[in-house]
Amino acid sequence: MVVAMEVRLVPLFAWYWAFARSEFKVAPTPPLLMRDRTLQTIVFIGWAFAVPALAAGFAFESPVWLAAGAWSLFASVAVGALDNTFVLLDVPRQHPQRNQPEHDEIREPQRRHR
Repeated sequence: MVVAMEVRLVPLFAWYWAFARSEFKVAPTPPLLMRDRTLQTIVFIGWAFAVPALAAGFAFESPVWLAAGAWSLFASVAVGALDNTFVLLDVPRQHPQRNQPEHDEIREPQRRHR
């Protein structure tokens, strides 16, 4: 359950982190677009194979099915962790430089108002 929830929580955390680093001026990439769809597909296929293979391995006491399911599950979790790493590594690239002038439409009226 924890592995499944990190698919949603890591991009949300990265989004908040990037937004806070920009001092809430520049909205980062939306959380649903941060993930690599190819890696997500690989993880889904791996899990879709691993769960029935593990169930069959336990039901029929087959070490071959258990090993296949366990390796598939391991590979899926490893690829998912790689995807999480890519999401978190993208945050520093979304941070605007501090010495750049502010050109966003929210800050301009605030500066004129002062």
